[in-house]
Amino acid sequence: MIDCLNCCRCPLRPCRFLTVVLGVNVLLCAATTLSAQTLEDAYQTELERLTAEKKALGSALRKAKSRAKRTRGKLVSEIESLASKLTRLRTDNAKQENDLPDAVRSQSTQDQERSIERRKQQIETWIEIHGVTLPAAAVDKTTADGRHRHPPIDVMVGSALKHIAQRSQLWLEPRREYFGTDGAATVGPVLHIAEVGAIAVEAEFRPLDLALDGSLRLTQQLASAPVVHGDARSVGVILFDRDDIRPSQAADAGWQSWFDRGGVVMWAIAALAVLALLIFLERMLAFLVFFVRVLAAERRGPAVSISSGNTLLAPVAVIQSGQGNIEEIEADGAHAVLQLQAYIRRGISLLAVVASVAPLLGLLGTVTGMIGTFAMITEHGTGDPRLLSGGISEALLTTQFGLMVAIPALLFQTTLYRCGDGILRRIEAFALAALQIRIDIADAQVEQNHVMPARSVK
Repeated sequence: MIDCLNCCRCPLRPCRFLTVVLGVNVLLCAATTLSAQTLEDAYQTELERLTAEKKALGSALRKAKSRAKRTRGKLVSEIESLASKLTRLRTDNAKQENDLPDAVRSQSTQDQERSIERRKQQIETWIEIHGVTLPAAAVDKTTADGRHRHPPIDVMVGSALKHIAQRSQLWLEPRREYFGTDGAATVGPVLHIAEVGAIAVEAEFRPLDLALDGSLRLTQQLASAPVVHGDARSVGVILFDRDDIRPSQAADAGWQSWFDRGGVVMWAIAALAVLALLIFLERMLAFLVFFVRVLAAERRGPAVSISSGNTLLAPVAVIQSGQGNIEEIEADGAHAVLQLQAYIRRGISLLAVVASVAPLLGLLGTVTGMIGTFAMITEHGTGDPRLLSGGISEALLTTQFGLMVAIPALLFQTTLYRCGDGILRRIEAFALAALQIRIDIADAQVEQNHVMPARSVK
């Protein structure tokens, strides 16, 4: 058939062409029909999927709306609760604002009462210090309703002004103790210029300076004031500066005042100092005597017999009078030297005890004084730092004195040990010289014993 279609001369060629075209059209129609069916199925499938998604989205939307509704209800409930709390807080705040002035007035009244009580205590303390006696009208009283009524301020102020007026004048104290520049105490008339200055009348009107402990002492003429009446043209005057009161020094007030301020511990340390000084003097005198006796024995020589009762030269006496061989005599001499060492160093160890105990006693006194200072701070406060420093300085006096005793005691001990060792070495050398003489004598006797048998044999 193909060959027939390819033949150009065949009269059936147009029919065959139509047949081919018709076949192609049939095939195209069949393909189109199949394609339309496939597209319809795909569209149907997609439509079903979209419908399912729409249903799912609608369900999710309904659930979201339901949750939002529930959440909105909760939020509305919380807002109503917070609004109710805010209303209550505003009500309470308004009530507290209404009650606040009464509380403030009550607190202010209490503060004023406490302030008045403090002022009262300060005034009473000042009156007690200055020796002012209040009249009976100023005594505390209690009213019938039990409320405390303070002393009349005008009565106390009047008494204070009267006291100030009395102290603001020149007044002469017939007998008042003051200290000179050398620390010696003097009792004589003192002219007080109110409470800001003082002059020693019998000391050529020299000015007096006020110490921290209240004592007076002569000082240099810092200023002069003209004299209106009298022969003198001017007189030396010094004003007390309460902010520049100098602490009294031990040299100015004397040893007695120094020991009194230090307390009982100062006397105990002083007793140790006296003991150390006595031991040092006694040992030094003994060493001087020992040295003289040793020098005298050395001049006589080791051949001179030493008495057995001589304690100082006992090693030499033991060697000279010893019996037995040389080794036994040497051992007896060494034992005698040891006994002599204890005899020479007798009492020196007490100086070490003094040097150890004195600082400890000083520390004990300082601790006791500091306890008193802190008690004073508790009672009077720390308003005056000079008073506090003065108490601390007095507490440190015992430590100072303890070190002043301990350091010389150590020096005394070292000095005595060196002196004793020097004497002991000279005695040992002298004993060795005596021992050498005994050895020479023994050797001579041995040689003599050897020579005499030889002569007898001849």
